[in-house]
Amino acid sequence: MEKNRLILVLLFILCWFYDASAQCPNLIINGDFEDNRCPSVSFKSTLLCNQLYPGTYNIGVNAFAYNYGWHGLDHTNPGMGKFFIGDGPSSVSTDAKIWYQTISVTANREYLFTAWVSNVDIADYSPDPILNLSIGGTIVATSGYIAENTLWHKMSGTWTAPADMTVEVAVVIKGGYYGGNDFGVDDISLIATHPVLLTPTVSDKIRCGAGNVVLSASGASSYKWYSSESGTFPVNTNSSLTINVTNDTTTYYVSAIDHDGCESTRMPVRAIINPMPDPDLGPDTSICQDSSYTFDGGASYNYFYWNNDLSDSTNRYFQANKIGKYWVTVVNQYGCKNTDTVYINGLYPLPVADAGNDVYICAGETKTLTASGGNRYRWLPTGDNTISMVVSPVTTSIYQVIAYDTIHGCKPSYDAVTVYVHPIPTEPAFKEKNVSHCFETEAISISASWGTSFSWLPGGDTSQYITVYEEGKYSVKVSDQFGCSVTDEITIENKCLPVIYLPLAFSPNKDGANDELQIFGKHFKNFELIIFNRWGEIIFVSNDKNYTWDGTYRGEEMPVGTYPWMISYESVYENDDPKTIKGSITLVR
Repeated sequence: MEKNRLILVLLFILCWFYDASAQCPNLIINGDFEDNRCPSVSFKSTLLCNQLYPGTYNIGVNAFAYNYGWHGLDHTNPGMGKFFIGDGPSSVSTDAKIWYQTISVTANREYLFTAWVSNVDIADYSPDPILNLSIGGTIVATSGYIAENTLWHKMSGTWTAPADMTVEVAVVIKGGYYGGNDFGVDDISLIATHPVLLTPTVSDKIRCGAGNVVLSASGASSYKWYSSESGTFPVNTNSSLTINVTNDTTTYYVSAIDHDGCESTRMPVRAIINPMPDPDLGPDTSICQDSSYTFDGGASYNYFYWNNDLSDSTNRYFQANKIGKYWVTVVNQYGCKNTDTVYINGLYPLPVADAGNDVYICAGETKTLTASGGNRYRWLPTGDNTISMVVSPVTTSIYQVIAYDTIHGCKPSYDAVTVYVHPIPTEPAFKEKNVSHCFETEAISISASWGTSFSWLPGGDTSQYITVYEEGKYSVKVSDQFGCSVTDEITIENKCLPVIYLPLAFSPNKDGANDELQIFGKHFKNFELIIFNRWGEIIFVSNDKNYTWDGTYRGEEMPVGTYPWMISYESVYENDDPKTIKGSITLVR
């Protein structure tokens, strides 16, 4: 009783130092015989393969397929799985290593050797088979006689390795008699028990932002990495694992593997991803001349390093006033750094207001003032917001314009223009408004009495003097030195004096030359010619200048001599009293 208690205490102490959750693999290769190659490459046997007499074996699904007197299926997967089907040697004195492998073991470690065995005989043949498990020649378990109809019997035993070494593990059958000794073997295993506690040394890895992280472990000769705590298949078996992570903390699990393939408890290893700062200085820009641009490094960062200034700075703002490259490296609360760069590509010129040159107008005129130098304007004192405006000041006035750059926000500029107002001239261009002239004799020259520039209508002449060839109304626009003008008009009437001419003599002798007295003249009306004889008697009267006197009176030829005449008439251009002229004519024959 005391001995049993001591054993329990020792087992408790042993478990305290061992990793109870550790898992050790089966060190046997193809212990379930699913690799059915015969002869097998995974184990050796003193029996012959693929034979049907004592001292041979087969790897199959059903023992009945090899002997009608046998029966039996796979231990774990009946009808599908495969197992070792043996016909033991018939010699009583011969033991046979029906199966054996060479295994590397670790000093002072205990191993559990297990196999499942059966009697495949249907009939009651004697003797029944006896199987032993041996490690390094030491029997660690024996089945005793395996009775007919014992489909599967578990046999196992432990063994402690005296040193690091290779050792032969074997299933041995006792020699029997012909007609018995037929058996099945399946699911052979050799597993280390109570593995020494191995805990991999690990530490979390921290990085800023997404990217590759190398997780590592130490303290063992090999490892298994898993993506979850209960994952079945390892993702890596090296001492380090490189993973690509995004912005989330990712946990992997690593276990230590000892020389016997025993796997320790999985230890979590985290790839901790701290957020990267994301400074944004905005897009590349340009600024106005004589101004600066304030860059903002961001509100949520601890330190700002502007343009390689490595001194700690908590100033999130930076002012720039030149063309060039600017950048900031920011550090957040996790110590993560990131940089943003921006360029000031150019300097916008300031608006240069230009209201135009001073102008001169005449009273009553309008003038369009046009500004330049900006893209928006304001005129003072009118308040107009147009590029151009029409003004008509009564007196000389000053107008200011403000030129703005609303596209880039550059500061405005100012300019002024003076509009000088001159009075309209009052002096007439013509001293006389009406002029009479006879155009039959010659043209007439008329002129404006003052001015510096002239424009005549009709005709468009621009000289001060023009020559007129016919009667009519003529106007001239006369401008002074300031361009102020007045238009005046003159009327030219064609008025010619009456002209009457009588010859001094005529000869009514019917020779065809000067036979009649003819009256010459024009520009008269209400004409009357009276010719007298020397006694004052009227001998000829005519009211038609074309009615001629043939030198007769009452049908008789008048004698040679001098005859007085008198003509009365009126001018066709004047409405004045009739005029009278007198003279005489000589009649010769």
